[in-house]
Amino acid sequence: MTIKNKISYFKNSKKLKKIKLLVCDVDGVLTDGSIVIDDNGIENKVFSTKDGMGIYVALKFGLNVAVITGSKSSAIVKRFQKFSKFQDLYIGKEYKMESLIEVMAKYNLNKDEVIYVGDDLIDLAPMEYVGLSFCPSDAHDAVKKTADIILSEAAGSGAVRVIIDMILKSQNIYDEAIKHYTEYYKK
Repeated sequence: MTIKNKISYFKNSKKLKKIKLLVCDVDGVLTDGSIVIDDNGIENKVFSTKDGMGIYVALKFGLNVAVITGSKSSAIVKRFQKFSKFQDLYIGKEYKMESLIEVMAKYNLNKDEVIYVGDDLIDLAPMEYVGLSFCPSDAHDAVKKTADIILSEAAGSGAVRVIIDMILKSQNIYDEAIKHYTEYYKK
């Protein structure tokens, strides 16, 4: 974790302790925002395995994770099918508030128990609504003005993993997760 991210962690540790749901955009958060179209017209995306492992660990240790994206790409569906415990994927949602309120109601959560991570204009309303909002370092300027925390990491480069680690550390789960994996490999 960079010094900037550590300072953000310490300043927000009380808020992070309350978090039960992490909600992310895809393009420009979990990916670098690039879209690759192959010769057959198939859209491809590149996801960070750092974020993927973070999501896996978050789900394994009881943190709910949701994705709300304006994209309708089948690559997103395929990516999240890899997580057996992942349940909350909202695709093709240009206006994201309805989906955010729906997933919060599903888990009976209030605003202070939710983080939203976004990068562009369609993420502004959800970012303003939740208890704590983040954006990658290369987010749109309007998003940077709205975000509670601007991460040191760029989109698609492990930014979501940094947030998950902050949550797990604040909730005293991080060391348990490390212990789980170090002991697992000693067997």
